[in-house]
Amino acid sequence: MNILQLAITKTWGRDGIQIENLCYSISQLAPEINLTFFCAKNSILYQRLKASPFNYVMAPLKTKIDPRFTFKLIRICKRKKINLTHIHSPSALTIAIIADKTGNLPPFVFTFPIKKRKQTLYKYNYHKTKKIICVSSQAEEVINSNC
Repeated sequence: MNILQLAITKTWGRDGIQIENLCYSISQLAPEINLTFFCAKNSILYQRLKASPFNYVMAPLKTKIDPRFTFKLIRICKRKKINLTHIHSPSALTIAIIADKTGNLPPFVFTFPIKKRKQTLYKYNYHKTKKIICVSSQAEEVINSNC
């Protein structure tokens, strides 16, 4: 199985540590799973990935929705025969949905805190989302009451 880790975090903190720990655990528990990170060029995650054993691809991300990043996401999914896209932030989910509309991405799983706002529920209910991993009981309550 080929899983793409879509992470566009620009700072290092809880989110970055969670992504890193998750991927090290997957690589130890299921070495047959091929993980590839797709991240923003010159991000802290990119800097950390350079010193890690993980495969990674980076692209410029100047704005929240950078077309270069979106089109490279489509190309990477096709070239690496990605089976699942694991999304790690609401902004990354937005990019993935836009890319899916033009490039037919593989199914999504996402892990991140969810804000209770009506205007963002569309992306949380997107048809390609196969699993939501709640990072807190508060996020789970939002999911159960709105999705």
